[in-house]
Amino acid sequence: MGALVEWDWSWLHTLTGDGKVMPGLISGLFSSRPDERISSHGDLYCEVVNQGSLYSAAAGVVDVILTELERRGDLPAEAWYLLDAIFRGESHGRTVLIDGSRVEVSDYCRSKIARALPLIEDAATGAVGEEFQGIAFLLGGMAEFYPAVSEILEREVVASTGERKIIAENGLSEALELIEGSS
Repeated sequence: MGALVEWDWSWLHTLTGDGKVMPGLISGLFSSRPDERISSHGDLYCEVVNQGSLYSAAAGVVDVILTELERRGDLPAEAWYLLDAIFRGESHGRTVLIDGSRVEVSDYCRSKIARALPLIEDAATGAVGEEFQGIAFLLGGMAEFYPAVSEILEREVVASTGERKIIAENGLSEALELIEGSS
């Protein structure tokens, strides 16, 4: 997946200030309590990808979530939905410092998520319900930048039945629309 950056959260920005509160919010995203996961998702969404505008703390959030994906092999639905929102977000010139160079937040986040595609595909295989829906949303949105993700959704459509098949079909439909619109 590539080396992760050691983030100094106090140097990262959110909608309302610095990123010092991010570790606690991210921790809540992985709580065993659904109400805590939902609350953390809402707070993280507002702070790092507010109305589609990415703040620099989104880069650190992506790294932590992807580290958890690598460690656990799966994520709660709320984490998938947050990755989807971050992937689709725009940083509007906001940057992070990576190895002495300024990088657009949206470019950093998209490239990190794209490099985790094998982990995402593995997680999709075992995901059910909301978790699978979150993965399908993410993959559908990724197709604008990485058209090959449609192949993952195509395999899911063929292999799935019932509600899972409908979710995969919806993700694939969005992916194909985005691919067509970007050409």
